[in-house]
Amino acid sequence: MVLAYPNLRQHPEVQTRALWIGSIPSTTMPATILSVFSPYGPIESARVLTHKNCGFSERLDDAVRARKALNGRDVLGSDIGAIRIGFAMVPLFAA
Repeated sequence: MVLAYPNLRQHPEVQTRALWIGSIPSTTMPATILSVFSPYGPIESARVLTHKNCGFSERLDDAVRARKALNGRDVLGSDIGAIRIGFAMVPLFAA
């Protein structure tokens, strides 16, 4: 099976369980992501790409509520500024 949306940026309405978290410091730890996002439901995993100043939160539930609540807010401190949150790109699967 091939997913219909190979480029999520062209289809922002596609929602995934994984949230992309941008504008975070390279020193951010996965535990920090877990603590910020866990009030919005169970999290399967959290990871940080320090070389790209972004991270990911893989949700076990609907990610929409967490994104709406946290996108554009100073959740890591006012000295860091607002974080950006979007839905992670949809992977391609071939049958």
